[in-house]
This record gives sequence, structure tokens and C-alpha cells, in this order.
Amino acid sequence: MGVLATASPSTAHHADTIYDKERLVTLVGVVAQFEFKNPHNLIYLDVQDRGILRRWAIYGAAPVALARVGWNQETIRVGEQLTITGFRRKDGRRGLLHLKIARANGEPVPMGEAEEEYLEKFERLPGDKR
Repeated sequence: MGVLATASPSTAHHADTIYDKERLVTLVGVVAQFEFKNPHNLIYLDVQDRGILRRWAIYGAAPVALARVGWNQETIRVGEQLTITGFRRKDGRRGLLHLKIARANGEPVPMGEAEEEYLEKFERLPGDKR
């Protein structure tokens, strides 16, 4: 388990100015708690960082948006290992806006259109005309 940061081009999103949208960060950890309620879902993820266990708050879309792609209160399970990629808070606190989630076996957790659009922008290479 651990933290991995990668550089990427800038993007914009309504009021999410508290997040560093210049870099994607990937966390691997174990779910401590999952809240599937308004205004946004929240995953508390325990991540090993250089031998120290740190709890991260992982924020996501509103439940109504994620329900459209199959999410419910059972989608994320306490105790399961997840790999989560997203934008970290600018203020340095352990908070992340999730864009991509995969289970320990590599199975992706479905994401909404907004998250997929962000990732598409980051995965494009400079000069790519897709």
C-alpha cells in the first residue's frame, strides 16, 4: 500500500477549487468507512505511507449521480482494499476527489461521466487528436 503522484495537464471543475487539478494522485489502502449520502459520497481509506498508517477522506460525486452507474450503499465495503486515483486537496490535508477506483483484483468500480471526462483529458498524450 502507498501513495503515488503523477504530473498531468490542468482541467477545471465547478467549485472544486480546493483540489490540485494539476496532478493525479493514486492511493492504495483499506476502506475504514463508506458513506453513501448527500451531498457527496465519502470513503475513509487507511493508507500505509512510509510505515505510518494514515487515514484519507476520499470525496466523490453525489449519490444520485453514482446510482445512475450502479452504486448503492453496498458498492464499497469496509475492509476491502482499493486503489483510488484523483485530485488531492491543495491545503495538504489528506483529502482526495476520486476519479477512478479499482478493487484489489483489478476490477474497476463504475464512475460517472464527469470522472471519465477528467481521466480522458489526463490520459491523452500531448498532440493526441482523439
